[in-house]
Amino acid sequence: MNLNDQLESCATLLTLGSDRSRRLRRGIQSLEAVLAIPVLLIAMFAFFQFGPLVTVQQAVTQATIETAREISKVHKFDLSDSADLAVAENVVNEVLGVHGIQVGNSGLLVILEDISGVKCLGDALLEPTHCPASTSVTDAAEYKVTLILRLENSPIPNVLGSYCVDLSNKYFQVTSVSRNYCVMPSTS
Repeated sequence: MNLNDQLESCATLLTLGSDRSRRLRRGIQSLEAVLAIPVLLIAMFAFFQFGPLVTVQQAVTQATIETAREISKVHKFDLSDSADLAVAENVVNEVLGVHGIQVGNSGLLVILEDISGVKCLGDALLEPTHCPASTSVTDAAEYKVTLILRLENSPIPNVLGSYCVDLSNKYFQVTSVSRNYCVMPSTS
């Protein structure tokens, strides 16, 4: 066997070895894809669920703070005055309207409290369980606003419901307290 024959046989062995290793690599790549694709899909679904979830949660928090601040600006805010209640409703609608959430829609409850009592606006189905019977405000200059949003009625997709991350029967509840410094505190 001369040198050329030996080189040809080595080249043939190398070619066969590279085909075999190429097939083995393809098998490993297929296995990696089978293992990685479900994880990547769940991560993508989580992105589509938790991105809007955080955005809506921030909007509910902002709406609560803005409403508390606006009603504290009204001199002698009165829960029985429809004009004063309209101020609170307009602020909530303005902040949450960007997300398609309004006070009249089901799934949103606005609880307004001052020293005189409690007024609930919005979803009547949430009222019996979430609207307090009496106020927790103890100072005449204080106002308390609570927003409760049922997540299944919000614009948040429930794409991870089949992966045990279900938004059904879940709520955002945010409370903000403000003070009206134009009203003299009670001295009793």
